[in-house]
Amino acid sequence: MRNVIIVYTLLFLMAGYSFVFAQNTAISQPPIPIIDDIAGIKSVAEWFSFTNEIGDFVVFTFDDGPYRQVNGKEKADHTGIILGILNRENIKATFFILGFQLDTANVKTGETYQRYCQWLSRMFSEGHTVAIHDRNHIQYYKQSKNDIDASFTYTKTRVKEICGQDISCYVRSPGGTISRNVAQYLRQSGYKHIFWHINSEPEQHLTPKEILKVIINELDKGKRGIIMMHDRNASGYLDELLMFLKANRIKVISLEEWERRYGLPATPYTSQKVKFD
Repeated sequence: MRNVIIVYTLLFLMAGYSFVFAQNTAISQPPIPIIDDIAGIKSVAEWFSFTNEIGDFVVFTFDDGPYRQVNGKEKADHTGIILGILNRENIKATFFILGFQLDTANVKTGETYQRYCQWLSRMFSEGHTVAIHDRNHIQYYKQSKNDIDASFTYTKTRVKEICGQDISCYVRSPGGTISRNVAQYLRQSGYKHIFWHINSEPEQHLTPKEILKVIINELDKGKRGIIMMHDRNASGYLDELLMFLKANRIKVISLEEWERRYGLPATPYTSQKVKFD
């Protein structure tokens, strides 16, 4: 009889301990951040491990630069404004540039071309990452291998001629989407295609104020990571975005640091049937 009482007592104590442990674990478990793409996560255990490591970090990336708006006598130095803000805040960003912006045949005025060259040099000297968008803003899956090679070679060559610097291995197709064949070709050629976690412009013709609201709404949901922006609009809201990030203790880190910490987001593939040769 005594042995039976001891056994029941031990079972009762073990059940009580398990309940308390489960409650404490549930309370102390950090919230799971929301991210766009978990296709690369191979197991539930790996997913939980990954999400618990995500900190309050974002990455600034800017597309379609260098960019200067000239309407008659009115001129807005969008890329120059962005560089000034980043320099003031000691923030490192990645600029996905367009090759034709560095072509004297396409840039309308000598003054604008000189500005573009100056801004490009500043990107390097101030520690930013210069990356390839495209030469003529055409989605990669709509181009042949020769087209992509020509586009990348031209852009890399112009950057080298202007700044004496080599462009990074990062690339981003206009629109972000690529085909499986393009993805394989880029990897084999030593390039890294960069998608994003937050799309600042999910639709066209948004004002800077509307774009800022989109980004803040995504951050409020818990999203972190690579933010895709455009030079022509970001100059109008970047200061306010930084105020929000500071107030919420969200730190801006470089793309290279994000890649070292968490890897790169998976790029979606187009649903269109495309031939790539």
